[in-house]
Amino acid sequence: MIEDMTIRRFGEHTQRDHVRQVREFTAFAIANPSLTHLPSNDPDAGTRRQTRNVFWNDLRSLRISVEMTGDSTMDSLGHKRRDVLFGLLVTGAGLGALPLSARTISGTIPWTAGWAATPYRFDGARFFTAAERRCIEAMVERLIPSDERGPGARDANVIGFIDNQLAGFYGRGERWYMAGPFGEGTTEQGYQYREPPAGLYRAGIAALEQVCATELGGRGFADLSTGEQDAVLARLEKGDLPFGDVPARSFFALVMENAIEGFFCDPLYGGNRDMVGWRLVGFPGARYDYRDFLNHNGAPIALEPVGLMGGPGWSAR
Repeated sequence: MIEDMTIRRFGEHTQRDHVRQVREFTAFAIANPSLTHLPSNDPDAGTRRQTRNVFWNDLRSLRISVEMTGDSTMDSLGHKRRDVLFGLLVTGAGLGALPLSARTISGTIPWTAGWAATPYRFDGARFFTAAERRCIEAMVERLIPSDERGPGARDANVIGFIDNQLAGFYGRGERWYMAGPFGEGTTEQGYQYREPPAGLYRAGIAALEQVCATELGGRGFADLSTGEQDAVLARLEKGDLPFGDVPARSFFALVMENAIEGFFCDPLYGGNRDMVGWRLVGFPGARYDYRDFLNHNGAPIALEPVGLMGGPGWSAR
C-alpha cells in the first residue's frame, strides 16, 4: 500500500526515489522476521519490539515527511534512508537480536549460471479494437514520425507495444493505488484519473474521435492530413479540446510516455522492432558491461546492439 500510494501521489522524480526506498525497507523487514513477528516466549521480545517500533516509525515518518513537504531531493532522503538502516544494523549487531541474511561468497559466483528471472514479455495480447488501434497508431506516428533522420513509431511497432501493455497488468493498473479521492491534481502528482491506463485510453480515444468528427467534417483522427493531425495534437497537449470530463492533457501525456517507451524498450516487449530506436541513438543495448568504453568522450560506440534475448550475431553455444 505504501508503495502504491507513492506511485499514485508523487511526481516522476520523487516517485522513483521513494519506490526504491520503500522497497529496500520492505526487503530488510522480510529478511529480518524479528521486526515483524515476536514470539510470546522470546526472552528478548522487549528489545526486539523496541527495535521493530523504531523501524516502522522511521518508515512511516519517511513517507509522511514526503507527503507533507513534497521534497524530492535525493540527498536528504538518501541520508534519511542510510541513517535508519545503519541504526538498525548497529542495534542488531550490538544486541544480537537481528539475524542478518548475509553470506560470504568465496570460490563461486553469487548466482545460478544459465538462469534468470523471466521478464514480462510481449505475448501478442491486444486491448484495442481495430478502430482504436488505427487512431493510436496514427497518433504515435505523428509523435515519433518516420523522416529523413530515421525510422519512426510505425517502424518500431510502438502500437504493438502499447496494445500489449494495456492488455496486461499495466493497463489494468494492478500495481497502482487506484482508490479515491480523485481530483485534478498537479503535474508533480502524476497520474490522477479515476480509471487505470486502459480506461483513460478508451475514454480519450472516444473523446478525440468525437471532436474530429464534429469539427473536421465527420472524419476520424487517422483520416486527417498530417498537418491537421499535428494541429489537433497541439491542441490536445494544451488541453484545448472539448473532452468533457476526460483529462485531455493527461491523455496526451500518457500516449507520449508510452510511445517513447515503445520506441526505446527492449524488443522483448514488442516495441523497438529490429532495435531501430537503439540504432537511431547509437545505444549498444543490454550488454554485460561497458568498461572498455567508459572514456570514449562522446565518440560513437561501434557495437551492434543486443537485447535481453540476444542479437542477430549471436549463435547457440
